[in-house]
Amino acid sequence: MYTPRPLFLAGLLLAAHGHAAAAEACRPASAAQIAALFDHWNAMLQSGKAERVVANYAPRSVLLVPSSDEVLLSPAAKLSYYRHLVARGAAVQIDQRRIEADCDTATDAGTYRISFADGSQRSAGYLLTYRRFGTRWLIVTHRASWLPAQRARKDSSLSRHSASLAASSPSIFGPPD
Repeated sequence: MYTPRPLFLAGLLLAAHGHAAAAEACRPASAAQIAALFDHWNAMLQSGKAERVVANYAPRSVLLVPSSDEVLLSPAAKLSYYRHLVARGAAVQIDQRRIEADCDTATDAGTYRISFADGSQRSAGYLLTYRRFGTRWLIVTHRASWLPAQRARKDSSLSRHSASLAASSPSIFGPPD
């Protein structure tokens, strides 16, 4: 049986070129670039405008906060949470972190300290997962939890807010956004 070798070789070359082009397109973000994403999120938190904070999240992202047993899935649920946090004059300082990045995803995990305008502070462990959408990096998962030493002094103000979130947050088993 005759196999047209030139055509077969041309197909191999095209496949190899496509694979090489895909490999060249992969430019992992640096740790400094991912750290800058967190700095931007924190600056938006301090801006006093919850909408600016929520703009850092992908539309189908997940936010898990230590003051709520609800999974915050919708932009409206995140907005409600951040309105409360912004009203308290929250600012975040990283204590320790580890950043990992590849072509289209990155993680930033560690501990941070949240300071409020009234002088109170809380320490939390956190995990942020970012995904690249075109040229823009957005948060797809954000998990924070109070550090064990902090659990005994649970912040009642944030706990009260979790009750209001329960009424406004969709079920994780509800229809997709």
